Amino acid sequence: MKIRIAKLALVSLITGLIGCGPGDDSKELTLARQAYELNDLTRAEKLLTASLEIKPENVDAILLLARVKLDLGNLTDAGEIIKSAISASPDDVDVKLVHAHILWHAKEYERSYELFKSIADDTKLSAQLRAQGWAGIGVVEMARESDLHLARIAFM
Repeated sequence: MKIRIAKLALVSLITGLIGCGPGDDSKELTLARQAYELNDLTRAEKLLTASLEIKPENVDAILLLARVKLDLGNLTDAGEIIKSAISASPDDVDVKLVHAHILWHAKEYERSYELFKSIADDTKLSAQLRAQGWAGIGVVEMARESDLHLARIAFM
């Protein structure tokens, strides 16, 4: 009996350390990602809210919730939610990308452009991330119709 209890305690300790214990938000976040991929935004929103009740500082959950709110057309909530991500991780590239998208939707083109440009110009980032920055610059320039030549260059 003592050996069985010791094994259970050890399994419980290990699963807690690797993130599978009680209070872990990985289940809700995983289900929310799946719901988002299926465009079940209402379900994703509920799961992300539950996930953030468990672990409010989870930047991945905060970012996905901001995207969901944006996709649902709730620009105000998306803007408020992204502030939490910025506070928690201001230099994170994903935070900057989502923030830039929200700003673009809010027609705050200059601020959006600056965030996309900071990503495009960061030589420490991967080519894929920098390309997302350049694509963002192109979209911003097309939206404000100020420099369509720059938009074409950005897309190249």
